[in-house]
Amino acid sequence: MLDEQLICLIDVYRVKADELGQHIECKPNDCGMHLLMSPSVESVPGLTRKIMDAFMCYLFSFNDARYLYAEPDIHNTKACRLLEKCGFSFLQNIMLSTKAASLYLITRNQFYATRPIS
Repeated sequence: MLDEQLICLIDVYRVKADELGQHIECKPNDCGMHLLMSPSVESVPGLTRKIMDAFMCYLFSFNDARYLYAEPDIHNTKACRLLEKCGFSFLQNIMLSTKAASLYLITRNQFYATRPIS
């Protein structure tokens, strides 16, 4: 929420229980995510990046959270650029039942290596 307005929804899922788990070797606690931003009346520069950072800080605060995957559509260049700016590494393109996706990964260690621990 921002100024009492819904601004996003973050969908977190266990990779092993999802179709993505058929494409990669994963551990039981590996997570995937989808970020859905609400259309805004006016743009807030850097907001999506700040949301991603806050979410990853929260997720990686759990000791069992070690790997976070994202798989935007290969044509969603804005999402791919955002993931790279947030420290995700591109792994490969994969074919899911609903889309051709670019698979990205960030580990807990990678996340904390670029951010101060508070």
